[in-house]
Amino acid sequence: MMKSRLTIIMIAMAALLCGSCGTDRNLKRGDRYLALGEYYDAATQYRKAYQKTPPKDKQQRGIAAQKMATCYTRINQAQRATAAYANAIRYGQATTADRLAYAQQLLKTAAYKEAADQFSIVLDSMPGNALAQNGLLSAQKAPAIK
Repeated sequence: MMKSRLTIIMIAMAALLCGSCGTDRNLKRGDRYLALGEYYDAATQYRKAYQKTPPKDKQQRGIAAQKMATCYTRINQAQRATAAYANAIRYGQATTADRLAYAQQLLKTAAYKEAADQFSIVLDSMPGNALAQNGLLSAQKAPAIK
């Protein structure tokens, strides 16, 4: 009885270790593709890493989401970029520059109110940022122009 429990515990530990290896492997592959400028392939690897990471590991999921968002921004997939930036913000891994990029992607998807909110958050951190000021103005005027 004791041996079978020990065996089960050992198998469970091995499975957990192998599961994290896949996540790290995908992140490293994504980093290599990102360094080469192959953003689509990098985004694919980061998405796999994100999906393999357990939801309780907020830091690792946030890092993968932030890198994935950067890749989607580069390949002009605004919908996917906004979702990835939202996840990075939710997991606490987004910087002010990420929030600015998120707001710009929201403008592309015509989510003007959310974009204005994000530009305001950026302006709270960086009051003199011209990109954030112009973005906020754009988000406020776009519905009327449209």
